[in-house]
Amino acid sequence: MNAVVRSLPLVLMIPFAALGQSVDDYPTKPVTLVVTSAAGSSMDIVARAIAPRLGERLKQNVLVDNRVGASGIIGANSVAKAAPDGYTLLATVNSFAILPALRNDLPYDIVNDFVHITKMIKVTLTLALSSAVPASNVKELVALIKANPGKYTFSSPGPGSPHHMAGELFRQNLGLDMVHVPHKDLGLAIQSVVGGHVNMIISSSASVIPGSESGRLKLLANSGVKRSVFAPNVPTFRDLGYDFMDDVDGWYLLSAPVKTPAPVVAKLNREFREVMGAADVRESSRKVGSEIETSTPEQAAAFVKADVERWMRVIKAGKVTVN
Repeated sequence: MNAVVRSLPLVLMIPFAALGQSVDDYPTKPVTLVVTSAAGSSMDIVARAIAPRLGERLKQNVLVDNRVGASGIIGANSVAKAAPDGYTLLATVNSFAILPALRNDLPYDIVNDFVHITKMIKVTLTLALSSAVPASNVKELVALIKANPGKYTFSSPGPGSPHHMAGELFRQNLGLDMVHVPHKDLGLAIQSVVGGHVNMIISSSASVIPGSESGRLKLLANSGVKRSVFAPNVPTFRDLGYDFMDDVDGWYLLSAPVKTPAPVVAKLNREFREVMGAADVRESSRKVGSEIETSTPEQAAAFVKADVERWMRVIKAGKVTVN
């Protein structure tokens, strides 16, 4: 028995050793970080701040590769099908966990085809109300909507977007008769609320604060279990008794192909979390309205699984479809 136990570490090392290197040597060549968002996007800005810092710690170049299209499916699939050797990583956003409920033709399984290394970033979402709506807090807004079924509207940058899903979760849990008004992009979705054409939107704090400062939007509540550093005077939904909105924050996630060796995953998790503490990385994150939030691989996996299951329920209950 002792001989068997002593041999286990060697057995566990065999798959990676077969690739021609030991875990201690990893990495021996550049690492590619596939980003599913376009160049210049918030995710891209954060990834490009991270890459050189991570490269310094790994002693290899970390290359950012923007693979956009099909709502991130193209980039995610390229990583799912890559060799599980730690040289191809995926940086993606929370729409990653919404897609499985919207598409039955995904070429990968978000839970079973990836190992999720760590959460990277969280983006607090804020319920922003047009100043034309006669409500000053969430309780008044809910009462107003219930008294006027079908009259009030909420905006989003498109069906199935995180903004749409947050609004749908709010609507379903409170039994509200509201109308979803999709737009072609986030800028138009917010502008519709600022202009009073649509009543409200749930969007990132950074995206709606300017409208609040101009007096055109009223910020009623933030997602998350603690107040946003960007809007500390705005209560959380939890503060107001709506704790079902706790985990609807936006997020960025670092993943790798399933079967990536556990020691490599552990090393990437450790080094990545160190990088996220760097002042320049934190500043890049702050500039795009996001906060650093890392995790263990186990926490990341549990979080993704729970998010997929939640949006499955919401999308099914709301009969949400996309073209």
